[in-house]
Amino acid sequence: MKKTILFISFLILFFVEGFSQSWYPLNGGFESGSQSDRVNALCNDTIHNILWAGGRFTETTTGDTVNNIAYWDGYAWNPFYRHAGITFAIGYGTSSSTEITSLLQFDSMVAIGTKALMVSSGGVSMLNMEDSLITAIGTFNDEVNALCIYHDTLYAAGAFSAYKQPGIGNPWIPMNGIAKWNGADFVPVGGGLGGGYIDAMCVHNDKLVVGGFFENIDGIYCKNIGQWDGTLWTAIGTGIGTMGNFSDYIKSLASYHGKLYAGGGDITISSGTNLLWSQGGTWTGVNSYFAEVNALHVFNELLYIGGPCLVLGPPDNEINYYNDTSFFGMGYGPSNDVRTITNYNGNVYAGGIFPFIDPFPFIYTGFVARYDPTLLPVTNNISIGICTGEVYDFNGILLDSSGEYLDTLTATNGADSIVVLTLTINQQSFSSITQSICDGDNYNFNGNIITSAGTYYDTLSNASNCDSLITLVLNVTSINAAISISNDTLTASGNGNMQWFDCNTNQQISGATNNTYIPSTSGNYATIITNGNCSDTTECVNYTGINQLQIEDYRLQIYPNPANETVNITAENIQKVIVSNLLGMQMLKLQRSAGANTRNDMTIDISKLPQGIYLLRVQTNDGWRVGKMVKE
Repeated sequence: MKKTILFISFLILFFVEGFSQSWYPLNGGFESGSQSDRVNALCNDTIHNILWAGGRFTETTTGDTVNNIAYWDGYAWNPFYRHAGITFAIGYGTSSSTEITSLLQFDSMVAIGTKALMVSSGGVSMLNMEDSLITAIGTFNDEVNALCIYHDTLYAAGAFSAYKQPGIGNPWIPMNGIAKWNGADFVPVGGGLGGGYIDAMCVHNDKLVVGGFFENIDGIYCKNIGQWDGTLWTAIGTGIGTMGNFSDYIKSLASYHGKLYAGGGDITISSGTNLLWSQGGTWTGVNSYFAEVNALHVFNELLYIGGPCLVLGPPDNEINYYNDTSFFGMGYGPSNDVRTITNYNGNVYAGGIFPFIDPFPFIYTGFVARYDPTLLPVTNNISIGICTGEVYDFNGILLDSSGEYLDTLTATNGADSIVVLTLTINQQSFSSITQSICDGDNYNFNGNIITSAGTYYDTLSNASNCDSLITLVLNVTSINAAISISNDTLTASGNGNMQWFDCNTNQQISGATNNTYIPSTSGNYATIITNGNCSDTTECVNYTGINQLQIEDYRLQIYPNPANETVNITAENIQKVIVSNLLGMQMLKLQRSAGANTRNDMTIDISKLPQGIYLLRVQTNDGWRVGKMVKE
């Protein structure tokens, strides 16, 4: 087979198998005594390992009378009485006036839903192969289209509006379109439909979903689809279709890969027609055109789709399958409307209104046929991620863009082997970090020890195994702490906040946070300088004590000293006087105004100063003079 590769966003793909090689009749099926004969329902009876078929037909091609129901044992079709030893006609009326619409295994029995063609009644019966009986468990005033098990309870739905227990004289009970079996009787499910009918049911996300042609359930506006949680009815999004349009309805439902699928007629959303899906309440079209979708069935991780004249595959291909990515035709098969799909003993079975398998020469099937799934294309889904700038070799094709790609090979059994590649181009990642360290410390940058300020780079692998480029901006904080002494003043320098402390007692000096400090006693002093998380300490210097320093500059006279109220200062050409305490804090400041006469003396009011020792700095024409004053 020649290999082809296609880029697909939501590709619809079909295959043409050779003639009818994958579809097979089941021993002739059923005789077509009327143009309206058909198979409406198939049921895999796992307890007895047989396949039930129900619909409108009277006999098999081998001549057995079956009256609308028969079972396939893997070799031949059998009437129920052959197993049970009795002859019967299903339903309420003659075999020609009753049609089976649905079959469902329930516990050890099979539930049978019916509708009457000639009389206005339908019903639900239980077929029990152990006691060879078919027992009616309810009579409805119109057809029963669907059966479903929800929370271990049998639900019946259709076009009926009332129900009564079997027996003459029993009253009719309002039962609007849906009912549930409580073990002895059918009871309403909320208020039921406000009009219209239900054609399909399924369980999705632990809720019973119903679809058909209706506007509301129990007063809730639903527009053809709704859901029941065991207590309340709710809508699913805004519903499906346009109310009032009788060609706008839902015929089939299925839960597949976490999504709710709905099929029917004229239910068009965006580019999808008659097959939609919902996840979280929003409905989306499945990007394909189907004339009508009557049946949906999930088997072996595939969703099978049946109806009349589906457009996938060859002409008149009434059944296809879907793998959550693409649609596939199943070769030439049923020649007309497919109404039901199920699986039995590993094969796919379809029933409906098709007496033949296409193409010519036609093979008679009698409304039911089997498909051998070993001839289905084998689909392998793979997901690959590469990095920007790289390419991926997909069977000889070099790919460098994200997307879905398809390649078709040949499997060992001769069937197509389809490889669906999801390619993701993963991007490089970039990150930048800024860190600060103190002078003398180091920073570990992915194993590299760094001590100097600067910008550094490294390349690692991110979560997608692509390059992760990391930029480091490293700042180094230098304090450069230093200390000096001049006369009676200690001076610290450095980059940060100052805190003086006594080296002898190792205690901080309260309030001593300026860059200068005049100790009141002799000793050893230093400064802690802090900048952010960094700090440095100057060396300790020895201070001999203020009482041992020169008290006055001979060019500066301070008197009286000690003083109480005022102190006099004499110096040549006084410009400015600053009085500071021993912590370096300025207490007084006096300055000659501009244009004032030269002064050689000044009197200062110190009455408001606390008692203690003060430093006087006097600015003259020749510079600064420094002296000490004691306030009593």
